[in-house]
Amino acid sequence: MNDISKVFKGMSTPTMVLVPDAPVFTVSNVNDACLALKGKSEEDLVGHSLAQAFPDMPTSLRDVWISLLHQVQKDGLANQTPVFKMASVRPTGTKICDKFYMISNTPIFSDQNEVEFIVAQITDVTNAVDFQRNESITTNARLLDETQRIARVGGWEADLINLVLTWSDVTKEIFEVPRDYTPTVEFHENFYKAGPNRERFITAINDAVLHGDFFDLELIIHTAKGNDRWIRITGKAELVGDVCTRVYGAVQDIHERKTVEDIEHLEKIILEVQSGADSSIQNLLTQYLIGIEQIFPQMKCAVTGIVNNRLVNWSSPSLPADYIASIENIEIGSNAGSCGTAAFFKQKVVVSDISTDERWADYKEDALRFGLKACWSHPIMNSDDEVVATFAVYYEKIKAPDEDEIKVIDRSISIIKIILENRQIHDELLASESRLRGLVEAQTNYVIRTNLDGNYTYYNKKYEEDFGWFYENKNFIGVNSITAVVPAYRKQVTDTIVMCIKKPGSICPIEIDQVMQDDKVRSVYWHFVALADHVSNIVEIQCIGIDLSERKQTENALRKSNERYELINKATNDATYDWDLANDHIEWGDGFVRLFGFEVDGSPYPAEKWLQQIHPADRQFTEESLDVSLADPRQLKWTAKYRFATANGLYSFVEETGYIRRNRTGKAVRMVGVLRDVTDRVRYISEIEERNKKLKEIAWMQSHVIRAPLARVMGLVDLLKNYSNTEEETLELLEHLLASANSLDEIIRDISAKTEQVT
Repeated sequence: MNDISKVFKGMSTPTMVLVPDAPVFTVSNVNDACLALKGKSEEDLVGHSLAQAFPDMPTSLRDVWISLLHQVQKDGLANQTPVFKMASVRPTGTKICDKFYMISNTPIFSDQNEVEFIVAQITDVTNAVDFQRNESITTNARLLDETQRIARVGGWEADLINLVLTWSDVTKEIFEVPRDYTPTVEFHENFYKAGPNRERFITAINDAVLHGDFFDLELIIHTAKGNDRWIRITGKAELVGDVCTRVYGAVQDIHERKTVEDIEHLEKIILEVQSGADSSIQNLLTQYLIGIEQIFPQMKCAVTGIVNNRLVNWSSPSLPADYIASIENIEIGSNAGSCGTAAFFKQKVVVSDISTDERWADYKEDALRFGLKACWSHPIMNSDDEVVATFAVYYEKIKAPDEDEIKVIDRSISIIKIILENRQIHDELLASESRLRGLVEAQTNYVIRTNLDGNYTYYNKKYEEDFGWFYENKNFIGVNSITAVVPAYRKQVTDTIVMCIKKPGSICPIEIDQVMQDDKVRSVYWHFVALADHVSNIVEIQCIGIDLSERKQTENALRKSNERYELINKATNDATYDWDLANDHIEWGDGFVRLFGFEVDGSPYPAEKWLQQIHPADRQFTEESLDVSLADPRQLKWTAKYRFATANGLYSFVEETGYIRRNRTGKAVRMVGVLRDVTDRVRYISEIEERNKKLKEIAWMQSHVIRAPLARVMGLVDLLKNYSNTEEETLELLEHLLASANSLDEIIRDISAKTEQVT
């Protein structure tokens, strides 16, 4: 054994030499450290293909390794595998422990500069991985804290080399699993029901693994606690060579937003339908309850009327007909099931287990026979504090209400009450004007009338309570009503009035924002109808409004929270910002650090600080342009180009686009925008202009400078050719001809030099 072989054999790093005979990659030599690591003899490895030498290696890792070896053989550059886990074994084959390794592939070239061998060194990186994990715990904790502050967003990662799936704590909370839960790569079978949601998720994962695709899906999961929830899941694949080694992404809980959107949509439909004269109470209630059950599939809803202190079924689309018949006409009382008891005591009754609750003692057999195990009931009372109906929710399992269900039940009661009250108002309008006046004064909804010019002719007490502050005179009959509407909605109001006049007797719905005393807005859903006199002339506009402000608060909060998220996603390669003009604070996105090198620590960042970073020559006109746009209520967008100082003292050319948000008076209160670094583009344009300048110089030289020596050459040739000259004259002409030719050659060389500068 020569000295080089001894050195190779005695190296402490496990090393093997491979022949670049793709796709086999035969093992040519191994050192003692490699044999010790694998617990094998030299005969087990040398002379065998990579796949034969390492039959127990995971297929995913072997594919990545072979792919990287192909790359080394192709381009002659060294590379490394991702970190992977492998068991250390004794020569007897006994496993010692799991450690983390990384393989470095280095090409060895022949005299002909071709890859003759590939040296593969296996490095133990266990300590580094452990350190990185400990560091990641601290980093992830900070990141998680910040993410939770903004929205319920968790992270996930699938390590396809080591077949390990990792979830953050927030992800586990979203899927409602314990903190110590360890997900597996087949987790979709437990959390996605068979059907479209599971198929879309599996397809997205497969496309990511095969093609490196990014995906962004909104899906319904079935949590570990049996709850169906909406999530938004995003993912991105990481490829090494042609092999996917990792898929990672984020999970966001969007259940509340999706639920609010679905409920809002359902409520709008119901409120529009209930305006029709031919829509019965039963049909409206049934349509509404079916909509609620589609949003919350575990619920079985029912509205039961109270007539002469007895229960009368008004609508229960999902309850068995035989069960409904069994409870029909039951007298309300202290132990009359959930609905009868709720109506009797005028308070909600929550029964999580029908089989054991004494209030169901006389009725539980019928309920249990049809698989009904829990029932919560809420009384619905009119303006006289009388129970007119109950709203009940049944479940086919023992269950207590959670926060989301309490919210939807409270909203449902409000809408059912509106349906009942508005139907009553509508009927009373058709029957008697005098009866209407007595009724609307006690309504929680708004009722107003205006003449055709929009001036008040009547308003009820509720409207006066909420909007009377807006008018100086307590009695604002005769005042124009449009002033209480936010300016952006005024044209919509006038258009709706025109439509009502064209279609007398028809109800025209409209949702608008009106002013509130605290400078906020109140969202109101109105029904406009044109009223005629005894000779069918339109004389007034009747308006009945429903205050949707509380219902809109959640939607507005979610919209504001997601607005920044969406804007940042649109400008991930730029510096985004959110400027609160009232507090004069600019909140910068991560791109600000990346583009300009300034650290953002969350401390106050006034507009003046941004202005001082602008190049002195650009500062004044930039500030003036911004002030003009902010002062003009019609301006919703501002753009500017200027030079902006970076942390290293240089200036970058930037383009800024800002979107202005204004309050009801048109005052700018917020601006959200983005700064784009266009330095390279500006430099490119400058280079093009310089090149054009040189081309013009060349063109001028070609058209002017070159003509003089060329004309002299042509004249001298003419003298030599067409005239008799003495020998002395001929020599003199030839000397002049040579001088002109040299001058022409010098000009051509100058043109060539300038041409080379252009190219």
